Amino acid sequence: MRRAQTTRSANHGRQSSISASPSDDFGILRRDSNSNSRTSFDGGSTSGPPHAQSSLYRRQREPGTGVLDLSTKLEVDEPEEGEDDTTNMGIGTMVAEELRKELREAQKEIERLANMITALQGQLSQRPPLAKVQAVEKEYNQLDLLYHSTQRENQACMAEIEKGKRRERILEGELAKLVGDGWMDHLGLTAQLNPNITAATTGHAQNSPIMSTRSAIGASQRRPSVSRGLSTSSSAGDSSTVSRQPPVPSLPSSSVASGTSKGQSTNAATMEHFEQIRALILGMDEKMRLNNEKLEGMMASARAEEKKYESLASASLAGMAAVSSGSGS
Repeated sequence: MRRAQTTRSANHGRQSSISASPSDDFGILRRDSNSNSRTSFDGGSTSGPPHAQSSLYRRQREPGTGVLDLSTKLEVDEPEEGEDDTTNMGIGTMVAEELRKELREAQKEIERLANMITALQGQLSQRPPLAKVQAVEKEYNQLDLLYHSTQRENQACMAEIEKGKRRERILEGELAKLVGDGWMDHLGLTAQLNPNITAATTGHAQNSPIMSTRSAIGASQRRPSVSRGLSTSSSAGDSSTVSRQPPVPSLPSSSVASGTSKGQSTNAATMEHFEQIRALILGMDEKMRLNNEKLEGMMASARAEEKKYESLASASLAGMAAVSSGSGS
């Protein structure tokens, strides 16, 4: 049956005398959400299926009286029973397929998370204990502190070495002003600094101006007696020959003594200063050697620790790759 018509003729006489109010012109329609029923203003209810949404009240107003004709017919479109069942079955099948698909996806996600948890637990079991990690970190901090302190000490030593070099250059300049450019050979320092070339330094010392000056002084002191002996024992010709020779200049004894004492004091002070510099350099070399040995040992231990951590990291990466490949498959 396509259309269901409902007629309220029994109440026609009673309801025709009721004057229509402004709100009665539209026919109040209340919809119950639980029972999906329609109730008119007079208390009568007309129930229908949920899909019957296009109900229509036909209202007729008598001209001039404003009386609402309640003898209207309620027309409701109702689908056929076969079409309703087929539609409901199709919708139910689609919903079931969607739910099955979501369930399969949820199960796959659960399996993936379970595999990941297992892999992470394996990696956590392979991780070294916390006490060992803290010990390694403490050792690293100590090595870093030692390295920085050694760097500061090396910088201070280099500054001291540069200061000593500047002092040496100043002293060398002063010695060059006092003695000459070959002051090391003149003072006999080459033999002390380089024992392998003693013979060469001996020759240089014999040819040095100081030694020649000393020999000239000795010769001048001995020359008058020789000349007097020659003048008394030789003939007149010989005496004239000797008299024609130029006299050897003699140096004052006070200047010679002062120059000798000054040279000896300068030599002693220079040698003492060089010995101090030599001792300082040897001490610094020994200290640097000990520091280098200590640093080499620390670097060897650090390399061993680095290799160990690299092996652990490679093992962890291999485990992660295996887990990712397993989850992808």
